[in-house]
Amino acid sequence: MSEEVYRHKELPGVVLRVSMERCMGDTDVDFAVEVRGDVAYRESDPNIEGMAFSRDGEWLFVQSTDPGFDTRYRTFAMPSGREVEGRLHPSDPATYIVASDFVRGTHRLGGVGDGRFRGGRFTPTHPMRFAAVAMTPGDRLHALEEVLARGPSAEGWDDLAGLFERWTGEGVQQGVERALVGLASWPELLRRRPAWLDWADAHPLWALVAAPETQVEMASRPLDVESLRRMLARPALAHLDILKLSACGIGDEGARVIAGSASLKYLRTLGLYRNPLTDAGARALGQSPWLSNLTSLSLLLCPVSPAVIAELRLSPNLPLVERLYGDGSAAGHMGVKPPKPGTARRVVGPSKTAAPLAVEERPYRPFTEHDCVPGLEEALEEGTFDEEDRWGRTMLFRAVAPFGGCIACTRRLIDAGADVNFRTAQGLSVLDELRGGVSSGIEHETANKIEAVLRAAGYRDTPSA
Repeated sequence: MSEEVYRHKELPGVVLRVSMERCMGDTDVDFAVEVRGDVAYRESDPNIEGMAFSRDGEWLFVQSTDPGFDTRYRTFAMPSGREVEGRLHPSDPATYIVASDFVRGTHRLGGVGDGRFRGGRFTPTHPMRFAAVAMTPGDRLHALEEVLARGPSAEGWDDLAGLFERWTGEGVQQGVERALVGLASWPELLRRRPAWLDWADAHPLWALVAAPETQVEMASRPLDVESLRRMLARPALAHLDILKLSACGIGDEGARVIAGSASLKYLRTLGLYRNPLTDAGARALGQSPWLSNLTSLSLLLCPVSPAVIAELRLSPNLPLVERLYGDGSAAGHMGVKPPKPGTARRVVGPSKTAAPLAVEERPYRPFTEHDCVPGLEEALEEGTFDEEDRWGRTMLFRAVAPFGGCIACTRRLIDAGADVNFRTAQGLSVLDELRGGVSSGIEHETANKIEAVLRAAGYRDTPSA
């Protein structure tokens, strides 16, 4: 184990401590900030984009990337280490000290060469947005007039959106009404949804967003019926082409809201992967007069029966649907792809030309795990996880192969119906692939657990005749 300690002359009592331990080519990293001997912040295997300290030593600002590749902005009080919600990161470089100014080789803190700590990329808050937090309603209205007087521009829209981000209560309705008048001559395409604005939030800025959106994707974001109805009624979504709401808690009533939304008349792809809607909700979708342009509908890992999947395939209200997914596999418009000899591929609802197939029903389970296999979420949603890649391997091979495999991803694929007994043209099985990527004691332990999962799912050492 090696340890590096860093200090800055303007931050008395503050110590940054980096401990690194290597094992068989892998590196475990522990990163800690200590204030007068007490740990104020600690993170193992940090995924930090940037870090800075206020010059008075009272605040620590951390910018990191979450599993969805969105940047998180967190603020901690020093020395207690208590996270403070809603406090913006500083805008004036004169008020903070960036960690990379005094921590040598910060680009290596996440491990050799993987770049999971890039202290030089600390991003200050836009001055207009930072100033907006402390503004009085009168100040905001005055700043709004200044922005509108500058005329249409992308920068002007960003400044205007920043004014409204934290504006609640007194004066906000007056501000919206004034902005609507001033923005009337602005091109709609300039008035885009800013990244911080949640699709389902009842935020006043939504009254000003006008740029049409063609695609909305949300995952693991709970949506109640009113939030869903409010979101689908937004003018910016009137020409939506793709709507994917994965693991958002959408039940039968939510499905009825979708089915009754006239704004979805142009929708071509609807993904409701891993939601608790049942047969009643699925039938509501099939009876909708607004979903006639759908070409793809995914109800994977929703508790919808095979009989209702069959009904949807024959629904006159869904005449263009070519891809209908449910309970773990895909059924295309030309029929169900037959399983390979010696396999037990799980297939959902019949196509319009194929005889009904038996389907094993699986209980609904909320999505909680993070995917580490590229393309896994899309393959699960579209039911393509048993399709072969250019090397003749399925998605399950990718889940078990790298460095002893990923148990969570393996279980997700098995739960979706992945074929554990698939063999490549060379006769290799998923267990061969699993053992071929193992190189250390820790990886052997993980591999043993994955092998147990595969065998419990029906893996056979010898292919059936």
